[in-house]
Amino acid sequence: MLPARVTARYELRPAVGRFTLPRPGVRVRLRAFTAVPQTLPGADVRLRSSG
Repeated sequence: MLPARVTARYELRPAVGRFTLPRPGVRVRLRAFTAVPQTLPGADVRLRSSG
């Protein structure tokens, strides 16, 4: 849980197995649901190469 007006960096990983991401530099739309108040914000993010 992240308090309001606070920023953080998260690394998203699958619970099991793997998933394929597009090549670095491709934009991905990230969406997160908040319960109270109910909102569905989104942001375009760019994947960076690992390493």
